[in-house]
Amino acid sequence: MIKCRNSLLVDEMVGLSILLWKIWYRKNIVVHGSSPSYCDSDFLEWVHGFTKDYRIANQKHKGASSNGVCVENSWRPLDEGWFKVNSDTAIDGENMKVGIGIIIRNSNGVVMASSTQSLKAGYSHQMAEATAILRGLQFAVYTGLVPCMIESDAQVVINLLKAGVPPYSDVGLIIQDIFSFCENSLNSLSYSFRFVLRKANLAAHCLAKIGLSSFVDDYWMEECPPSVVPVVRNDYSF
Repeated sequence: MIKCRNSLLVDEMVGLSILLWKIWYRKNIVVHGSSPSYCDSDFLEWVHGFTKDYRIANQKHKGASSNGVCVENSWRPLDEGWFKVNSDTAIDGENMKVGIGIIIRNSNGVVMASSTQSLKAGYSHQMAEATAILRGLQFAVYTGLVPCMIESDAQVVINLLKAGVPPYSDVGLIIQDIFSFCENSLNSLSYSFRFVLRKANLAAHCLAKIGLSSFVDDYWMEECPPSVVPVVRNDYSF
């Protein structure tokens, strides 16, 4: 890899890295007794599609930064009547486990609902984050806490969602699930997606770490676990 790094262009190195990661990921799926979601003939096509989506997502981010779009580095409330859904994940790759954290607050910063969830899955970071966003949307709809803005510190996933077209990759399947859920359960004016820095997503991150160490999904209405309360209070000082 070191020799390749010195001899390949940046785009070529990105493609090679994704190819090697996919080989490793596919091997893990087979070793743990599951079946790959694609056949061998689709392998290189998947790598090509994922590499293209990666470049598009990162180009969009660079363009937004140069245009001076502000990225939130602390939690901020929305206008009255809107709810903010923050989601995040914690991943234990060795044990093939994902923890998900979701917290929903109103325009006054008051916690309306929260959840810690656990998945036994060998997800990539992007797949896990996309799943957390989908679970956050579902939680908001099922509790009636809409309209809502979904915030995540998963920059590439948020950019893909804003692009409006699911990519040809594993995360694309979950992106499509998000689009389908929104189409069937929400109108286009009742939700939006926004990327924020980790500092603006700390409460969800704390919940995700709790979910990682749990074996059952937990849900709270108008409260959150005691260990997360100090983080919420700190956010409340907006």
